[in-house]
Amino acid sequence: MDSSWKLYYHCSYFNGQSAWTHLRLAGTDMEGWIYVENLNDFGADKTC
Repeated sequence: MDSSWKLYYHCSYFNGQSAWTHLRLAGTDMEGWIYVENLNDFGADKTC
């Protein structure tokens, strides 16, 4: 992930050993799921 991007986290989903966060890229209509290991923090606090 580019550290200059502003990300808005919606929620996180936990699937066994994996964790995913649903997010949106600020200033765009781009949204989707990302594996939390690809983020610089732990993703969303709220679960889906």
